[in-house]
Amino acid sequence: MVGFRTKLYVMSLTLLCFSLFFLTACGTSDQTAAILSAEGKPILLGAVQNKTLKISMDADNNGKAEVFTFYKKEENVWISIKPDGKSGQEFEARIDEGDKTKIYAASPDGKVIWLVVFERGVYSSVYSYAEGKLNKIFGDSLDMEQTEAVFRTDEICGAFATVLPVQNNRIIFRWTLNEQGVFDRNYEDKFYEYLLDNSIRLNYDIILYPEPDLDSSPTIIAHPQNVRFLKTDLAAQKNKYHDYSDHTLLGRAMTWMQIRLEDGTEGWFQIADCFETADGELLEFFLIFDCLSQSE
Repeated sequence: MVGFRTKLYVMSLTLLCFSLFFLTACGTSDQTAAILSAEGKPILLGAVQNKTLKISMDADNNGKAEVFTFYKKEENVWISIKPDGKSGQEFEARIDEGDKTKIYAASPDGKVIWLVVFERGVYSSVYSYAEGKLNKIFGDSLDMEQTEAVFRTDEICGAFATVLPVQNNRIIFRWTLNEQGVFDRNYEDKFYEYLLDNSIRLNYDIILYPEPDLDSSPTIIAHPQNVRFLKTDLAAQKNKYHDYSDHTLLGRAMTWMQIRLEDGTEGWFQIADCFETADGELLEFFLIFDCLSQSE
């Protein structure tokens, strides 16, 4: 009889442990405490592809955990929210059009929790939850798979996906809350360092400067070779962001770029839609460099 009771106790304990593991693995356990204590760093809740993701957490700091369910419907990702997991009107909305969606959560102040929907490997949408509904408060090219992301009530920092002339790379970037309560791109930093390695072919001779200043004496003529882009001032992107009437590739802004040659020499040059080679020939920038994109 004692042996039977012992066996029954062991079976019950095993079943309990398995149940706890299953709940945690499926994301249905309450993750509020872990998210609130992460000091603004995002926590990956899971991916939404061919399976439903269910999360329990107190996102609006009302003392009751809501149940957030993410699921695929045709080609879109949807979310349904059930207040305190039992009662209240259920909220449902489409949050993504893609099929490579990852869900993160972060607390900007250790009280409330924001949901971050990472879409198609580059774009992030941030939602707050209040009064039974989601409110989209941010959307931009923020790469959540890099480790630099931090969320605050007045600032978001993370890896920003770059565009031309070095496309699909990443830089550390900040978005700050403006007077209208919108997270806007912050271009106060003078230069931005590319986070990812790249190797891009230079096809023509170009003049390099020791500093990002046309008054500094040119130091070297860079001959055709593979070069690595190191830094940029984002002048072209800045110009694009504030002037959508400009439909040229880089716009009228002259963008300073720093590169490193194969022998380790580093230097600066300015690039726009058209670029003057060391021989004085005016060519489109995409002829000067092959594949202006992240390649490694």
